[in-house]
Amino acid sequence: MLDVVSDEIRFAPDLYRGTAGYYDRFRLPYPDALTADLTRRTAPSGRGRLLDLACGTGQSLLAVITAPGARGQRRARHGEV
Repeated sequence: MLDVVSDEIRFAPDLYRGTAGYYDRFRLPYPDALTADLTRRTAPSGRGRLLDLACGTGQSLLAVITAPGARGQRRARHGEV
């Protein structure tokens, strides 16, 4: 008899629980060229809003709003950052 194999991939809901600190600590920073390009494109002045919807630590957005000449503030949701 043949076993039926499902195409659905299942992960335990707590697979990454407790790993955020390690991800934040050991994740390599983004290249300076990326930060410079994002800063140039978004031109953070402190008057508008930038929303980082990516999964991760917010490292790229934080680099943009703290870049030389940028004026901004950060606010976290869900107890992050």
